[in-house]
Amino acid sequence: MGIFRRINDMVPARVALAIISALGTTMIYMVRINLSVAIVDMVVIVSTSDASSRARTTPHCLESLEGDISNITGNIDSNSKNNLVLKNMTSSKINFTDEEFTDKLFLTSGQRGSVLAAFFYGYFLTGILGGRLAETYGSKVVLGTSASITSILTLLTPVAARTHYIALIVLRVAMGLAQGVSYPSLHAMVARWVPPAERPRFTAFVYMSSCIGVIVTMPMCGVIIDAVGWPAVFYVCGCISFLWVFLWVAFMHESPMVHPRISAEERDYILDGIKAGVSGKKPTHVPWKQMLTSLPFWATIVGHTGSMYGWNLLVTQLPTFVNSVLGFSIKSNGLLSSLPFLTRYLGGNGLSWLGDILVTRQWLQRRNSRRLFTSIGLCVPAVMLAIVGYVGCNSAAAMTILCIGTFSNGATVSGYVANQHDIAPNFAGTMLGISNMFAFGGGMLAPIVVGVLTPDQTPSQWQSAFWVATVVYALAAAFFFFCCSSDLQPWNFLGSGDAEEAKEREEGMTFLQEKQKVQVLAKKEQNTHC
Repeated sequence: MGIFRRINDMVPARVALAIISALGTTMIYMVRINLSVAIVDMVVIVSTSDASSRARTTPHCLESLEGDISNITGNIDSNSKNNLVLKNMTSSKINFTDEEFTDKLFLTSGQRGSVLAAFFYGYFLTGILGGRLAETYGSKVVLGTSASITSILTLLTPVAARTHYIALIVLRVAMGLAQGVSYPSLHAMVARWVPPAERPRFTAFVYMSSCIGVIVTMPMCGVIIDAVGWPAVFYVCGCISFLWVFLWVAFMHESPMVHPRISAEERDYILDGIKAGVSGKKPTHVPWKQMLTSLPFWATIVGHTGSMYGWNLLVTQLPTFVNSVLGFSIKSNGLLSSLPFLTRYLGGNGLSWLGDILVTRQWLQRRNSRRLFTSIGLCVPAVMLAIVGYVGCNSAAAMTILCIGTFSNGATVSGYVANQHDIAPNFAGTMLGISNMFAFGGGMLAPIVVGVLTPDQTPSQWQSAFWVATVVYALAAAFFFFCCSSDLQPWNFLGSGDAEEAKEREEGMTFLQEKQKVQVLAKKEQNTHC
């Protein structure tokens, strides 16, 4: 631990916090999406009309290759376990006596979709609880406990899968319940640690590290599966997750006031920056009525829901699309499937800096900045998904189009994500918990919808699945554009002390807003006379 402490002393406290939090989101996604890659090897898709037949279809783009399939399999390394399915394609049925199929799950496309969606059944239920717990007891305890539970469940995944696919679904639901508190607890941490001018950058660096989790996990899982089989994926990811928990417990501190090594200058800078929106007292209760009737808050919810539908479609289904339509082996599948997430990470960090510059230099009003970046983050991916279903077997074109869409989706960090801290930083954790409940409640439908619309994994079926995501993106972008606000909401201070204090704050905000309006009108009148 000595080397970590020396590094921690050398960098600003909020930078060290950003690094360890970014590692945390990397880990969160590592244990969340490893199944999306492993399932390509651990599951054999069977016929929906006759599940007992265990029929297997050929990837679309392999069917279009010239020559008999036997000529293809003749050139494949006979020692590669992942190519065994191709070798069995010379027959319409899988040979049950083959040793390579003794550790497989035989599921229909719909059952596989249910397994992939199971995580979100639990995930969307505990977000509100996680936000309130983090606001009350702190992010360190909440996120540390969540990561510990998910680490254990990750290690138990092979046992559940070998027992029954229903057991695997139950385990994934439990993982979702445990991990549902993670991002709301981070959101509450950002409100306590990061001045408003730095929040889009900080949030992009931390939250977009989920893409690093995908980028690392997909190729890593492909290599592990190719070398030693799919169960090892969960053992490796579970152990890595436990290592991060130790770092989090050792080096995370709840606020600048209790950090033992923060400089006085940095502490004062942070506290001075956050004092306008964050109460000195912890909110004793949530103003549910005012919050849930706030149109600006609902704008962030709808924007989040639209974005997460498309994002969860890619996270859970992209390896399957690459495998079933483009026909890549699982080893190259992991590498190719990670490219769109690399561009999302780059887009999130680059566009968040641009958003900060536009606002701090007053080139754009804060509200218009949130509108612009949310529109970019939702509308461009909508167009790209509509196009990608029609590129056929041109894998380079398909991946390029997806990368453009995911790069643009990174703009949402300077859009609806930052907007929640604009309107009510005191309840940032609870707000993201509510937003997550809706976003992942809708997002969990993505793998189910894909499973229903793509029973035979044909390009035309994937086109339908992508068009659904396009419509969801577009509707969410339109709602946010017309309903969002960047003003600090009066209910941000309700529950932060007694009723009289909250009323005084609300009245003071109303007076300040009226004063600002008078100043703007006076300035316009002066300009007119000039």
